[in-house]
Amino acid sequence: MLVAALVLGLAACTSTGDSDAGEAPSSSATPPAPPLPTTVKVGVVTGRVGAQEKERAVSNVTRAVDGWFDAAYVAGDYPRAAFDDAFPRFTKGAAKEAVQDEALMSNADIGSRIDRVTPKARRLTIDLLGVRGVAQAATARVRLVFVTEGEVARRVTVSGRLRLVRQNRVWRVFGYDVTKGQRPVGGRESGSASPSGSGAAS
Repeated sequence: MLVAALVLGLAACTSTGDSDAGEAPSSSATPPAPPLPTTVKVGVVTGRVGAQEKERAVSNVTRAVDGWFDAAYVAGDYPRAAFDDAFPRFTKGAAKEAVQDEALMSNADIGSRIDRVTPKARRLTIDLLGVRGVAQAATARVRLVFVTEGEVARRVTVSGRLRLVRQNRVWRVFGYDVTKGQRPVGGRESGSASPSGSGAAS
């Protein structure tokens, strides 16, 4: 199977200095509002994946996707123009692609003109691919909705698919197909960013 071959090849790539322990959240001068949890569902499982392995894979894939949601859109101080750390669990190749698409893959297009981001929906459906009983790849179907305040007050919807692979003990995004729709708060939907291609693991 071509997909399985790609998975095994990518999984053989090594990564250093990473573990599946998430990065510590940034501190803030004021107590943050209670975080909106991500609603997670398991979609299609291809191949054999045991119950404990499935639970572990879903947890780690969710952590990787949440890391992007927070670093690219929801968390951090605003206004700001820099989104250098927006792709913490992307492969080098995918992160390079995402930086080129930063207006789509982060709030780089509006970050300097907003004061606050309030998440309204965080949804994730995870499809898994098992190889020899172990989950080795995943497709995360994502939907993030948030409202911005400040000079730019918009309701933003980010949706699409992230493709992830297990590299040693760390799950990383190696490709994406994402759209980003925006509309003024209380207004009609404005133009959305075009879907982008995928980045390659390196």
